[in-house]
Amino acid sequence: MTIRAFITIEDEGSVDVFVVTDLLSDVERAARDAAVDAAREVGAQIGLSPVAVDAISDRLRNQPESILWIEEVSTGSKKFAGIIVTAFVSAAMQATIGASIEEGWKQTEAHKAIVEMVPKIEAYLVENFAQHFSQHGPAPEQRRYEYVPVAIRREGDDLVIEIRTRPRQLRPPVT
Repeated sequence: MTIRAFITIEDEGSVDVFVVTDLLSDVERAARDAAVDAAREVGAQIGLSPVAVDAISDRLRNQPESILWIEEVSTGSKKFAGIIVTAFVSAAMQATIGASIEEGWKQTEAHKAIVEMVPKIEAYLVENFAQHFSQHGPAPEQRRYEYVPVAIRREGDDLVIEIRTRPRQLRPPVT
């Protein structure tokens, strides 16, 4: 499962590297926190113990790989196209409760509930992303960039998160 992410920094000239790194870090943190929320929601709905849900959440928070992967960068306004890998939620759940997923497990009501719940992980993650993005890092007025509200839409089978920003700082003078 993936969610398409389109991030645009509207500026035709130079952009401070900290604007780019802050923005991408904020998107990563928001996606990771939204993934934790999705796992908690799914865990609660299928009746996982609080200990298992906490273990899954810890795996998601401490996953060494990024949950945001950049696929393309365009010129002009800086445009980043990437994916938010929602499979990290499923992988964390499987790694945490994987020992239980044996032949007998497949016959349980909990397994049936998980099978039905997995497609909802993507929807839960997207629902929580915009809220987490607006809450990360410094207050919006103190960020190195300003942005319009996050747009979330469906394109065919894909969910798309679109973030449009512009740097708050002026470009350095051309010498």
